Amino acid sequence: MALSKKRIRFWKDEMAMLDRLYNVRMKEWQKNIDLYDLKFTERIRDLDPKELVRISRFYPIVRQIIASTSFNYPKLFFAIEEDEGTELATVLERASTNLLELMETKPHVHQAIFDALTCAVGWLRIDFNHRGTDLIPPYTVNDINAEDLTSVSRVPPWNVHLDPQCSPHRLGDARYIREKMWIPLKSLKDDDNIRNKNQLKATTVGRDEDMAFGSTQGSGEGDEEEMRALRTSVENDDMVLVDRIHDRVNRRLIMFADGVEEPIQDVEHPFSKMSFPQSTDVFGQPILDENDEPLLDLGNGVSVPGWLVVDGFPFVPVKFDVSSKS
Repeated sequence: MALSKKRIRFWKDEMAMLDRLYNVRMKEWQKNIDLYDLKFTERIRDLDPKELVRISRFYPIVRQIIASTSFNYPKLFFAIEEDEGTELATVLERASTNLLELMETKPHVHQAIFDALTCAVGWLRIDFNHRGTDLIPPYTVNDINAEDLTSVSRVPPWNVHLDPQCSPHRLGDARYIREKMWIPLKSLKDDDNIRNKNQLKATTVGRDEDMAFGSTQGSGEGDEEEMRALRTSVENDDMVLVDRIHDRVNRRLIMFADGVEEPIQDVEHPFSKMSFPQSTDVFGQPILDENDEPLLDLGNGVSVPGWLVVDGFPFVPVKFDVSSKS
């Protein structure tokens, strides 16, 4: 079902509003990142900036917080209510530890904690990494994550735009989350689920903020050569700046591409809950597997209320407060 002109205009207006809002926030976040990188604007008379020895109070505090809170994290904890003398609790504990190692979750969580210290919030995105070449945006996840398994990825805070109407303490109050993402043009055109391919073209990099998808924003003083290299890399690879809208209210995943009026993807959100009937034979009897368990008919699923992820979003915010700005 195609989006109506009115709904397309709604999303365009919302994204323009979010661009203005987060451009202001990004300037504040950049100040914190610059302090961490010892980039000060204060000058001392008769002394050249190169002669100054800069000592940051912010740097050791950040290091201490990260060291004390994230050395052993993340961890999963299980509460087994009916063990009945089995070793189920031990098995699940070992399985959870192995799962976190397979997903390489720890470095993503550590970076999200740093993001929360400098940008008021850190974001982790939950995905399911399909087998083989059936990839998910940005179409490179199989290179580093285990196939046919869930994955956790840190997303830069300036690329995740939360519905302004969301309350500061409950993510599930938000109507939507917008995620900005850079995707190679070839990957989009090779994806059978993408529409309006003839209108797709590489994005012209106009602002440094649009390229801020690294570990820091990289637009501070003294980073001219880094930004030039990043701009050249983006332009050489023919990349497209897209907006992914996780519409919780309507249970949709919508993707807009730079320079294309219509959405290039509008599908039911992959993390919305579905129900699958049992497979039956010609006599209407359930078909069983090798363990005598009924098989599900995965080709005839129907949508049911609920989500496969907490609060209806495949995102986890890392926060130390309940400020509305985070």
